[in-house]
Amino acid sequence: MFFAGVLFSISLAIQGCKKDEEGLSLKTFEQMATSFATTAALPVSLTSIRLNTAIPQDSLRHYARQVIEEMVFLRTDASGNIQVNRLKDDNLPASVLDDYVDGFLADNLLLSGDYLVRFEWKTTSGISFTTLGTVSATGTPRFEPIMFFNGIDNLKSSAATSRGQWTWGPWSRTIENGFGMTCVEVEWTVKMVTSPDGCNIVDPAPHVEITKQLSNCWLWEQRTTQGEVAWCNPYPDCNCSVQPNTIGEDCIKWVVVTYVATGTSNIEVEAGVSGEYKGITVDAKVSFDAGRCGSEATFETIRSICAKSGAK
Repeated sequence: MFFAGVLFSISLAIQGCKKDEEGLSLKTFEQMATSFATTAALPVSLTSIRLNTAIPQDSLRHYARQVIEEMVFLRTDASGNIQVNRLKDDNLPASVLDDYVDGFLADNLLLSGDYLVRFEWKTTSGISFTTLGTVSATGTPRFEPIMFFNGIDNLKSSAATSRGQWTWGPWSRTIENGFGMTCVEVEWTVKMVTSPDGCNIVDPAPHVEITKQLSNCWLWEQRTTQGEVAWCNPYPDCNCSVQPNTIGEDCIKWVVVTYVATGTSNIEVEAGVSGEYKGITVDAKVSFDAGRCGSEATFETIRSICAKSGAK
């Protein structure tokens, strides 16, 4: 999965019709796709967009299935090369596709009177491919897989209290896709207790509490884990105010990791087993189910907190 922070050179020169012969403008859809590809640093450029087919009421399921089977997911191989994976090549059972159609229609991603829209893309490595999207008769964008299944990570936090019982947070992470939908929401706090002079971490041990983790969009899945390292090297300025020339003794490092999968890919959690992330022990062993058609991404927050009187 490709999100903000992935560095690729992006060309976004758009060619193609702005308005079809029936007068339906695709300008809004085009602008959304262009802006999102730039902001999310996707390794693709949009080369054309054109109106395809009007959808009658009695054919909703047929066309929903067509859109779903042509969904595309971008991934990188072990060498860092871009791969374009299309859902129809995954040979899913008909019953699974039927369930996807149900969810697609239940989320109003295709309605009677909508149109199919054909997008033509090119990756930075020169691979051309197409996707199908849906748009209302008034030009309101509803779905396109590159925009729908990729997102931009936003992180916010509050300052910690200065002494005694620290509560740092709530921190919040949201991942928003190209349609402005908040597809993942995670919130957490970091808590620890210090000695009266604020220079040492005491029991109860420092800990992270996950207070919210939600997946809100069709075929999006998330799992968030947390962990702490009780001791780490204090910052050079971690000095106790009662002994200003002494480097503080206590420092913790904490981590929150959010795993996100879309499409038929999913997240595997080994029950009752702790894992490790960049040398930090986390509360669960989490991995992606390899070989499934979809995208995966990992978002981390790693911070250190020093115990010192008057720390911010």
